[in-house]
Amino acid sequence: MEIDRWNRRRGAKHDTYTKQVGETVLRTTISHGRSEYRSLAPAILKQLGVDEATFYDVLRSGEPAPRPCKVETIPQTSELPDWCLKQLSKYFSANELSQELNLTPEEAEHLVKVVYSAPTDLDRSAMRARVRERLHEFRT
Repeated sequence: MEIDRWNRRRGAKHDTYTKQVGETVLRTTISHGRSEYRSLAPAILKQLGVDEATFYDVLRSGEPAPRPCKVETIPQTSELPDWCLKQLSKYFSANELSQELNLTPEEAEHLVKVVYSAPTDLDRSAMRARVRERLHEFRT
């Protein structure tokens, strides 16, 4: 995960890794346990956004996986709860979350509630507009 420049968030039982690739946020969770999960390998590789050959090339070369999009990472200094980042990154890039919106943890939690309470038929663009509008209302 370090070779491919993923952001790590430590947890009590699991570590969560995230990587922004274009408009997509790749996310995977790794248990602190020592068990091997061979049957989960295809699902894990899908979460990592690579195939098996690329995965082993990264390990051998020590270089990040080639990706067709410019890679943007969520700053490790972010104080936003991981569960908030997970929900909001469906609609906003890492750059928008960390710099443009400049959210506090309280604002992020409020916006996740906005997302959860929104009508299910909203497309991405409408959800982004709704979240920005509710953020403005929350700040005033």
